[in-house]
Amino acid sequence: MNPQALKRLHGILTDRFYLQPILLLVFLSCSVLGLIFNRKERMRLVLAAYALIGGILYLSTLVVWVTGAFGKTGDEIYEEVSNTFFEALELAVFYMFFKRFIRRKPIKQFLAAYLIIFLSIAVAFLGRLLFPGYSLHQIYQHSYLINVFEFIALSVMSLIYFYELFIQDYARNLLKRSSFFIATSTFFYSVLMIPFFVIAPDVSKINHTFFLIFVDCHYLLLIILLLSICKGFLSRTRITA
Repeated sequence: MNPQALKRLHGILTDRFYLQPILLLVFLSCSVLGLIFNRKERMRLVLAAYALIGGILYLSTLVVWVTGAFGKTGDEIYEEVSNTFFEALELAVFYMFFKRFIRRKPIKQFLAAYLIIFLSIAVAFLGRLLFPGYSLHQIYQHSYLINVFEFIALSVMSLIYFYELFIQDYARNLLKRSSFFIATSTFFYSVLMIPFFVIAPDVSKINHTFFLIFVDCHYLLLIILLLSICKGFLSRTRITA
């Protein structure tokens, strides 16, 4: 690795308080645990694939940033493309997870329609990148807005899960339910970061240090979510129990 790449790597790691290698390790650990302890349960394999693909996307983004493969602007666009792919994957996976707990058909239909609309918006955003005249500021604005749409959906699905949980006879032995920990961490992962992604384009211009701190909070919440999934993989009960 050349000195310039090493300098960029050191800068990225110190800016993010060395959370990147921890996040990568947790992504990898989660995917491996899911594959080893899948117990022939489809949802475990889906969540393992989510962790594996997420880790690959994040690693590829780090490699692009360290090597400067596409130049500064190209690297930034690549990061937003990678983020958008991950957001689409994440919402689809957690829709599959939460729909197992939703008993009301109209709610399922609404969430399915929301997912389809979200995926359409993500595809439209990625398609727009192929045409000239799309400024970097606009790309960031639209990318963060897609993040907001995803987190709104995740937080709503989590709340519906809690509602279904407590109106049924399933509220007993909460601490033994893998789904309870996953839903709780998903709720905080999404709802706490909605305000940040709403103002992220302005924060990044006004105070980049604060912007990086919020990004670190996002990483930390994602790590907690992945650890809750790992806990579910190690449980002998169904992960959707």
